This record gives sequence, C-alpha cells and structure tokens, in this order.
Amino acid sequence: MKLLDLVAKLSFDDSEFGSGVKKSENSITSLGKTIAGVVSAGAILKLGKDAINTGMNFDSAMSQVAATMGLTQDEINSTDGVFQKLRTTALDMGSSTKFSASEAAEGLNYLAMSGMDADTMMKALPITLQMAGASGIDLATTCDKLTNIMSALGLASKDSATYMNNMGTVTDVFALTSTKANTDVMGLYESISQVGATARVMQNPLSELSIATGILADNDIQASEAGTILRNLLLSLTAPTDSAKKAMDELGFSAFDTNGELRPMQDILQELNEKFSQMTTEEKMNIMNKIFNKTDLKGINALLGESGDRWDELEIAIDNCEGSAEQMYKTQNDNLKGSLTELSSAVEGLKIAISDKLTPVIRPVVDAITEFAQEITKVIQGAEDANPVLEALAMVLAVLAGAFVAVKISSFISSLVSMVGALVLT
Repeated sequence: MKLLDLVAKLSFDDSEFGSGVKKSENSITSLGKTIAGVVSAGAILKLGKDAINTGMNFDSAMSQVAATMGLTQDEINSTDGVFQKLRTTALDMGSSTKFSASEAAEGLNYLAMSGMDADTMMKALPITLQMAGASGIDLATTCDKLTNIMSALGLASKDSATYMNNMGTVTDVFALTSTKANTDVMGLYESISQVGATARVMQNPLSELSIATGILADNDIQASEAGTILRNLLLSLTAPTDSAKKAMDELGFSAFDTNGELRPMQDILQELNEKFSQMTTEEKMNIMNKIFNKTDLKGINALLGESGDRWDELEIAIDNCEGSAEQMYKTQNDNLKGSLTELSSAVEGLKIAISDKLTPVIRPVVDAITEFAQEITKVIQGAEDANPVLEALAMVLAVLAGAFVAVKISSFISSLVSMVGALVLT
C-alpha cells in the first residue's frame, strides 16, 4: 500500500474505516461523560490498561493452546469451532473456580500436550482444576503430573468416557490417600512417577501403589524415595537375579499365580511374612538380602510389618473414595482466602470481557499504524542513496504523518479508556 493511501486510511473523518472508528469514538465519549465527575482519569486509565493487558495475556495463552493442537487459522477464527469452545471453557472455569481464565488456558495447553482431543480436554479441565485446588499444587503442574501418571499406569484410554472415569478415580484416590496417610498429593505424584510403567504388571496398580506409598510415608519414607523402593521391589519379584530366583525356590515362594499373573501385593507380602515367621532373624535376613536390594530393606520391612490391618484400612478407604477430590477442594477453599481468590478470578473474567469488546476496535488501528510505520521506513530507505532533497522530503513527510497519527490516536485511545470506566461502573 502506498504511503498516501495509508494516510488516507488512517483519517478517521474521510475513510470508511475511519467512519466506523469515529462512531465508536462518539459512543465511547458519550459513555465516558457519564462518569467523568465520579472516577478520576488516572483510575480509568489504569482500569483500561489492566483490562487490555489481561485480555492480551489470556488470548496469548489460548494462542499457545491452538499452536500445541496444530489448529489452522480458519479453525481459530471460526465462531462456532473447536477453538472458541475451548476458549469459552477456559472463561467459564475462570469465573466459577479459584483459578483464573489464564491459568485455565495454561492447563488446557498441558492437556493438549498429552495428546488429548478437544472434547476430552474440555471434560478433563474441571477435574484437573478440582485436583489442583484440593492439593494446593499449581494447575500446570497438576495437569502435567496427572496426565503423565495416567499414561504410565495405562489409564490414558483413547475413549473419552473411559479416560474421564479413570482421571476422576486417580484424583479421588490421591485426595483420599493424602488424608489417610502421612503424605500429600505431590508426594504421591513423585512416588508413583518413580515406579512408572513397571507397575503395569500389578493387578490394580493405582490402588496398590497408593496403599504401599501411604504405608511407606507413615514410616518416614516419602516421595521419590518411596517410589524407588516400590520399583525395585517389583523388579526383584518379577525379574529376579539367579541368586534371588534360587532363594525364592528354596523358600517355596513365587510372586506369580498359576496363570503367570502377578499376585496382589498384599498376598505376596503376607505369604512372605508367614514364611519368615518360621525362621530365625539370621535366616530371614540372609534370604531377604538375596531377594531384595540391601538399600531397600528398610522399606520392605515397613511394608511387611503393615501388610495386615493397616493395609486393609487403607484399601477399604480407597475402595470408597468417590467424591474425595471434590470434597477436599470445597473444604480447602471454604474460607475468606478462598472467597477472595474466587473474586480475583471473577474480576479477571470481567476484564477479559471488556477487552473482548475493545480488541476488535483497537487491533485494526494498531495494525494500520504498524503498516504505516513500515511504509515510512521503506520511503526513507529508498531515498537514502538517491537524492538528498528527496531524503529530506521523506523525513519531513514521516514527521508530519507521525504527528498526525499521534494526535488522532491519542484522542481515540483516551476515549476508549473512558468507555472502559463506563462499562465497569454501569
């Protein structure tokens, strides 16, 4: 576009573009006058700036979601497409939970990184928000850890309904375990992350690992240390060394049933306890040193010692844990701090709503100014090696055009700010 065409485009009085903006400016000015005597210009300016910045940050976070999902520009621009549905979901979560819309958008991005489709992401977000709110862990970490553990334990089904059911179960089990044992949700994440896919050989890895982690935590063995012991325990039982296999055979013990499947962990521990009870301490330690790593014996002994009533207690609680994450979330946030946090999230939603109204008006102006500046640069660069008179002329034109735009845009933005204040107060 030629430089003079750009100048004409930016004339608010003489172009179709300018006419539309002028109408907006008049409406803005009218609204602004209704509060002119109530709110100071500084307060209005700050509110307008906050609204625009909040909206920009949220849109930037949602653009990252779109990029992670590989959405096309047409999909992003569609008014009833998947991107707008995701955006609405983030806004809804921001207005109804302790988390802001921008945090919800960040959570969506982590869910997208796990390979979820849009429909599953929208259903999974409320669950991850609830888990994060219940545990006190930031939303991004919760999404990351939760999806990783589900993948490791083989619970990340491609079927959306199954995935949601599994995710709800994981959050309930973690929430319940953190209230019944000397651990917290992050400790459970770290522990079970260490076991990883090794635990898939277990009949019920989520429940059994949570119980075992809880027992180890009660014995001051927590987080990654507990997870390492559990991983080594499983490897010792399922892939024993030659000497360990010989010791098991002499003991008349096998970790597998007649069908070749790993037996429940409690059954394994209780059988070992029964066999060890018939030995002297020296004989018991000799066998244990052959089957298990010496560095893991502290944890193994803790599990053996708690494989009866304590194991049963945790198992019964976990079997009846449905709704634990939701209840924990409500309890954690049923206080003034929780109310203020939710208020902050609601205010952010208001700012984004204001920004959504202003952005369609402001963005074309910004784009036009950018194009204008680029054209001025081209003129100056093109005249540099030609004629000194032309170079000077281009510089004068640039200064005059810049002054013209500065005056008009300054007036326009001032009116926009007034509108922001009116929208908030009316």
